[in-house]
Parts: sequence; structure tokens; C-alpha cells
Amino acid sequence: MPGPLSTAEEMELVLRHLAAVVTARVVVDAAGQVEEVRVISDGRRSPGQICRNVRSALWAHCGVDVPVDKIRVTQLAEDAHLIAPAVRPRLVSVGYQWTGGQVRTEVVLEVGERVLPGRAAAAARGAKALHSVAEATVAALRQWLGTGVHLGVEEVLTVSAADHRVVVVVVDLVFDNGRREVLCGSSLIRENDKEAVARATLDAVNRRLVMPASAQVPRDIWRKKRDVAGSPPS
Repeated sequence: MPGPLSTAEEMELVLRHLAAVVTARVVVDAAGQVEEVRVISDGRRSPGQICRNVRSALWAHCGVDVPVDKIRVTQLAEDAHLIAPAVRPRLVSVGYQWTGGQVRTEVVLEVGERVLPGRAAAAARGAKALHSVAEATVAALRQWLGTGVHLGVEEVLTVSAADHRVVVVVVDLVFDNGRREVLCGSSLIRENDKEAVARATLDAVNRRLVMPASAQVPRDIWRKKRDVAGSPPS
């Protein structure tokens, strides 16, 4: 029986856990109907298989039947590789201080033997305070990534899934050659929502951030196969 998830953010959360999916973006109209599903694949599955997996996952978990012609699969170039795949950032601490109606946040990451502090400030009100944690995490990540890659925080959301509170962070990634990607990370809120934001931001980057070894732009592959069209998958 299809589950209760239906928002674009929650559908993306489902899709990004599929095998061979690097990241996913669901575009909906004003009524919440799916207009397009954009998937970036690492090439370990064929575009046709990705389409079938996307349709099955959205139907099983969200109760949404997306026609195959609304699913766009982009494969990374064959020479794409992970940035520093053997050494990834680890969260050390999240500190914050309220001063004069503002919250000042410091996130400390560790990459190998490097300690990377990132700082941000925002109005100490609800979502803005959580957004500053993501900004501080990205500020620390910029030191690790160096030039050629530009990160920015698009949105920080708190959603409910299976009776759990989950933080979802959307990160905008722009390469020097103009190519843009949107990454999405998540983390369960256990005891501290601010730590969950930092972990969700790292989740987006640690598991999804890719950079092609050359300046090639990934090739778009559209698949409209009869075996994935029609009735929702069983």
C-alpha cells in the first residue's frame, strides 16, 4: 500500500537513496502535481532501469504515479570521480551563541588531519537559526573544496516521515565551467536539531558531490520505453 509521503522534498528523500542515483530533484506545479523528475545517475544502472526504479519507489512510498516521459535521467561523464573519495569531512562540533537578537554559529569539521571551522550569523528566529548552521557547515566545506567549486545553501526544511522528524538540506553546487547541480542531504533529529542540520549538509556533500575530471558536461538521456509506461508498477 502506498505510503503518505507526497511533498517534493519527501519524494526527493526517497529517490536519492536508490542505487546509482547521485541526486534527484522533483518539480511540482502550484497544485503539488509532479511536472518533472530530474535524476543524476553515476552510470551503474542503465537509464531504463533508473526510470523503472524511480517509478516504483514513488508509487510504493509516496502513492504517486509519474509517467516515464516526465523522468529525466542525466548520466555523469565516464571520467567523473568523487572529490577526495578516501578522505571525507567529519563533524566535530556545532557551537552557537545568542547575542542581541542574533545567533552566531560555528561548525567545526575534520578532514584527515585538517580542522576546518566555519562561521555564520542570522536572526535568532526559528528556521533562520537552523539555516545559519547549514551556512556555517558550507563555510567550512569551502576551505576543503578550494576554488573551482562554489557551494550555497538553498533551503533547510524539517519534515515528518514514519513518525520521525527529519532535517532536509538543499545545497546549490556551481562549477567554474557554469555547470550547476542541486544536492540534497538528510538527517534524523535525535537530540539536537542543529547537529542534525550540520549532518544533513554533510550528507548532501559526502554522498553526492561529484566533479568531472574534464570540463565535459554530462549527457542528458531521455528514455520513453513501453515497458515502464502505463499502469503503476506492482
